[in-house]
Amino acid sequence: MLRLLLLSSPLPALIIGILVMQRSTVNQGIWVQQLVAGFTIMGLCAALSFAPRLRRPLGFPIGEISVVVALLLLAATLAQPGLEGVRRWVPIGPLQLNAAFVALPILLVAFGMILAVAPRRTWVIPLATAIAAIVLMLQPDPSQATAFGAAVVVLLLLRSSPTSRDWLTVGIILLLAAIVAWTRPDPLPSVPYVEGILGLAGNLGTVWVAASLLALALLPIPFIADALRNPHGSRISLAAAVYFAIVSSVPLLGPYPVPVLGFGLSPLVGYCAVLGWVVLRSPAERSARIVYREPSRLRP
Repeated sequence: MLRLLLLSSPLPALIIGILVMQRSTVNQGIWVQQLVAGFTIMGLCAALSFAPRLRRPLGFPIGEISVVVALLLLAATLAQPGLEGVRRWVPIGPLQLNAAFVALPILLVAFGMILAVAPRRTWVIPLATAIAAIVLMLQPDPSQATAFGAAVVVLLLLRSSPTSRDWLTVGIILLLAAIVAWTRPDPLPSVPYVEGILGLAGNLGTVWVAASLLALALLPIPFIADALRNPHGSRISLAAAVYFAIVSSVPLLGPYPVPVLGFGLSPLVGYCAVLGWVVLRSPAERSARIVYREPSRLRP
């Protein structure tokens, strides 16, 4: 029952967002697409969460592989022509994937895995962080840069003994995130059913605004609950909570995409990916399922 409750955490934002679009005379194809995509992604997340688990670690560095895949997805945005100099999307068939919403949550989980089971490979984290921050600056994407920077700071500083490399990583993140956030304003106009979904809710009345804000506030809750319930998984969980809290709050300050509540496949994919990994596994299952362990630490 608890697992189902945690799994349903994005459901209020999804439903309220769809109702706001429908009542605001947004094109039917838009909100129907959101409805179908949302329930499909949540259904896949639920199916995977109840699927049989692997009980032995696999013999490959899944954390490092995830980092490479996430960085390639981010970097692919720079190869796109973009809109008015903004390059945040990667075409996947007829869909436009907002790469940061998918890649950055995966990076947070991968960093947590590396810190937990491959301490000799933590040099990957400052390198990957610098690459991700530079890509976010070039896109530019102040919302994602700020959220990712704060989340990685939390992830690193929760270590029992932060190293100088950790502090260097923190410095890189904060510097580049600040540059992006304050000197590269977003030139694109707000899309009513994406960045402006809260404005549409406001046009419907105070109750709709309150319901929308409450639904957004629920998004970090599963990760906070997981951190309180599973101390061994607190690093990744708290980092995810900070990330989703910030990307859900920044739209109140400017025209930035509103995750899950607003139209978009990518926030749903990123959110459910982390939800499936962080919340729907016990600490033992998460470490045993697909986490790489260095040869010297493997049991015979």
